[in-house]
Formats: sequence, structure tokens, C-alpha cells
Amino acid sequence: MQEITRRCLHGHSSTLSEIVTKTKVNKSTASRVVGRLVDRGYVFEEIDQEDRRVRQIHVTPSFEDEVMRHFEKLRQALPE
Repeated sequence: MQEITRRCLHGHSSTLSEIVTKTKVNKSTASRVVGRLVDRGYVFEEIDQEDRRVRQIHVTPSFEDEVMRHFEKLRQALPE
């Protein structure tokens, strides 16, 4: 989830292959985790326009808002 969120907050989606490469987990594990995140409404998948075999994974706007609120709370807790 951290890798997907990090890329999305920088304006990029992720593919399952990119997640597998970055996290060093096997493809079936990554696929199950992404499926659970979709079920929970944290991410959604979109078919890549250039290669229909590839699914782009995006953070949902509501989860992105939740992450940003969390980061803001952390920022406010830092000493000045």
C-alpha cells in the first residue's frame, strides 16, 4: 500500500509488476493485496490504454484525502 500511495501522491499510477519489483513480494501475493485494497475502496484499477493486458492501479480520491489529512496531523505534531 505504501508504494502505491507514494507513487499516486506524486501523480503516478502503479502496475502490479512495478509493485512486485519495488516490494520484492511475489506476484500472487501482490495481486491478493491489491484485490483486498480494491474491495476496501482504497484503490481502483484501470486498463492501460496502450497495453490492455496491463492494469494501472490508482489510489481513490477519498483514500488520498485520508492520507493527506494524516500527513497534515503528523506535520502539525512536529516541533517548530
